[in-house]
Parts: sequence; structure tokens; C-alpha cells
Amino acid sequence: MELFKPGRLSVRKLILSIIILCFLALGPISSVYGQNGVQARVETSGPAIVSTDELTVQVNPGPVPHFWYWSTDGSQDEAYHVKLQHLLEYSDSDCDDEFDNNEQVSGGASFSLSSGKWEFSGFTTEDGDSLESGDTADSVKFSYTLVGPIRGKQEGQPDQPGQQPEEPPGESPDQPGQQPDEPPGQQESPNEMKLSSENLVIVLTCHISAADGNKMKIDVYIENWNFESQENRLALRTDFTTDNSSDITEESNNGYQIGKAFFAYEDSATADGQSVTVVANSEQIEQAKGLKVWFNYPSFTETLDHDPTIGIGDLTAEIALIGETGTELLSNSTFGIYATFVVIVVVVVVIFIDRRK
Repeated sequence: MELFKPGRLSVRKLILSIIILCFLALGPISSVYGQNGVQARVETSGPAIVSTDELTVQVNPGPVPHFWYWSTDGSQDEAYHVKLQHLLEYSDSDCDDEFDNNEQVSGGASFSLSSGKWEFSGFTTEDGDSLESGDTADSVKFSYTLVGPIRGKQEGQPDQPGQQPEEPPGESPDQPGQQPDEPPGQQESPNEMKLSSENLVIVLTCHISAADGNKMKIDVYIENWNFESQENRLALRTDFTTDNSSDITEESNNGYQIGKAFFAYEDSATADGQSVTVVANSEQIEQAKGLKVWFNYPSFTETLDHDPTIGIGDLTAEIALIGETGTELLSNSTFGIYATFVVIVVVVVVIFIDRRK
């Protein structure tokens, strides 16, 4: 009963006040976890959907990794499309760190990512728990893993250097909501090359969280690319397009904006455990409303990891967040532990100081 004596009353009030202030201060953070709950919905008769209150992404669970996305409170008629198209190794003859169509493609081939076989993981939480149709979570993760060889057409026979091989028909739907066909069987030709997936590892892991409900981060992981020369560079072509009449605004600072959508990227990647500079260049697609975006990486011995982001909103605001560390919020359970720990520490410190008086 010592705490209720007059001399201790002020300490008791102080402790209660500190507890209340701690929860008031942390309250805005906790409210973030409860809003914009991510909903993963899988349709057996069509494409899979993952959405927040701000962003809806149509995921192709078939053989080709690409994404349609639009504002959740908008319409599919205002959808945007991002597709990872090609990988090629090149000799940077003009030393500008960018792939140009007139530069020599090492090995003589540009490898189409659409030609490979990909395994779709399905939707899970960040902890790996499976999500079924209608389930909600604070964060959703899914991935594509290359499980079959990717093919490339040799340049110059019969095409000119720098031209890209034709895409297999039927592998990318013209509109969101359509289910793409399987790529037709391909027969090897004298001008075709293959990269086996037995050694080459490519994994695309996508993350959507309730805390950042307007965007989806795409982790591009490449392992065991066998460079012909360590002086060469690797280019990843990704197409950013739309079927609506939105204006194209090309930004040179970490991203591109088309209408309401952005395609942003970090200007650094992790290669063999070290930070390296990523250079992006783009050109307008002649027969589509959009851009070819080339991400250019230096050579690496073992692994490369890069994190582009797609989303709805203002590119300038998104760029301001690019590269910041520690921006990912904790899960609800972790937050509760954190808040409890803070309160206990504060109370113990106050009692210790009071008893020393």
C-alpha cells in the first residue's frame, strides 16, 4: 500500500500519465496497421487479384510475369501495364552505362523472359502463411521463379543488331481481366540460343502492404549470370504501357509517370553483397502508349538484387521515399510488443528514480 501514501501519490499519477502519453504518441502508428487492409482474391476462372483501398493489381498466375494495375476506386479502363521483357549482356562501347540499340550484344542474343517457364507461388503473408480467396492481411507476398530455360534469337541473322526477337503470340492479354494463353511450343532454330534454368536463377518477388497501400514493390533477383566479360553490362528491359489516353511524362530522376500511375526504381542495387549504381534509360514504344525502360547493371560474379516499384499516385512524392531505410512498418503483433516494452521501461525508470530520492 506504499504507493497510496500522500508522498507517493504524485509518482503514481506521473506513471499513469506517462503510460497514457506513450499510447497517445504511438496511436497514430498503430492506426496505420489497421487501415487499408490488403485483400487477396484468387479466381479459378480468371486472373488473380490483390488489392488495397488504393491499388488493385491483376496478377498473371500463368507462364508470363506481368501486371495490370489501376486505382481501386477507378475503372479497369484506366489500367496500366508493366511487363519484364528481355535480358541481354552488352558491351558498353560509348561508356555511358546505358544500352543502345547499336551496341554489340554479347553472345549474339537478347533473351526473352516470356519464352521461359515460370512457377507462381500463390499469395502468402510476409511470414509465409497461405492466403485464400477473400482473405485479408497486413501484407501480401507472391513470387515468380524461373523453372525452364529462356530463349534468345541471335542478332544479325536475319535481324539487325539491337532488334528484339518477336514475342510468342497470345502470351500477354490486351486488356486487364483476360487470361493469357500458354505460349505455343517453340522449336529451336540455328539462330536461337538457350539459357538453362539449372544454373541461372531468376526470382521476382512482389510485396504489397497495408501501410503503403498505393504501390507494389518488385524484388528482381538474378543469380549465376555467366558474363562473357566482366567489362560487360546487363540490361533488363521492362515495358510500362497503358491503353488509355494518358499523357506520358518521362522523369529522369528515379522513375516514370503515365497518367495516374508511376513506375519508380532505386538508383542502386546489391551485387555480390555490395551496393552498385543502376542507370535507367527509356524510349517510347512506337505502336503502344508507353515506354521501353532499360535497367542497366554492372557485371557481377554471383547475385544481383534490385527493387523497382509500381503504383498509383504522384511520382515526385514516391521518389522522395526512394532509398529511405526503415520505412517498412512492423506487424501488428510486433507493434504490440514494442509498445508494451516502451511503457515498461518508462515505468521502471520512474520508479527507480523515485526510490533513490
